Amino acid sequence: MNLKGFVISSALFIPMLTAAAPSDSVDVTFRYSHAGGRPAVVYLAGEFNRWGNNVGGVISDPSAAMTYDETEGVWVKTVRLRVGGPDPLPDPGRSVAGAYQYKFNENGASSG
Repeated sequence: MNLKGFVISSALFIPMLTAAAPSDSVDVTFRYSHAGGRPAVVYLAGEFNRWGNNVGGVISDPSAAMTYDETEGVWVKTVRLRVGGPDPLPDPGRSVAGAYQYKFNENGASSG
């Protein structure tokens, strides 16, 4: 897996159950705001979608694309995630047990 170029933003998300959501997965809505001009497309890449099915750090998989919300001025995408993180871990040497790693990528291109 080549993650070169995924430098826009990165984070770790740990889904947890609440008393109101007694299931083994939850819908999580990711939001991305860009300070400068609006990118043509923003991809949500993470352990839950094989890093956007990138090839050499370049994403073109439409299933990883986020939708631009004109009203809020942000990119959004909702993904169903397993509570407790991925099982099995996608990359045992790098994955964090109980959490999902993800990044936002503008225009799908590698930055270098």
